[in-house]
Amino acid sequence: MRSFLAAAAVVLATGSAAHAQQVLSAGGIFGGPAQVRAVCYFHNSGTTTLGLSGLQITNNAGTALPLAVNECGAGTLLPGRTCGIAANVPNNAVHNCRALVNPGKGSARGILEVRDSTQRTLANVELR
Repeated sequence: MRSFLAAAAVVLATGSAAHAQQVLSAGGIFGGPAQVRAVCYFHNSGTTTLGLSGLQITNNAGTALPLAVNECGAGTLLPGRTCGIAANVPNNAVHNCRALVNPGKGSARGILEVRDSTQRTLANVELR
């Protein structure tokens, strides 16, 4: 009986961990010497509201850049909705985007784009 209860506790603990806050991010990308802005979009493809926190665009050293645009507001993303953040970036560095998604990132989608001064996309990568 004790081993059954112990096994059940492990299964339940594993199930609850799957619904914990998770990181949605993209690996670093570089658009070349013409890059001036990094734009990161988040989309909720699910049927329940997602919590978003810790929205950042960082340089290769992991330092968060000041956001020039934050359309994600209060930190919730309703089903079927998209929001975005953007930061001005130097032309000689790799950049990354990340967000903490709650209760999990199963229905969260996103993309990081690096653009030039005419807003033409130079490079992009999917958030995972």
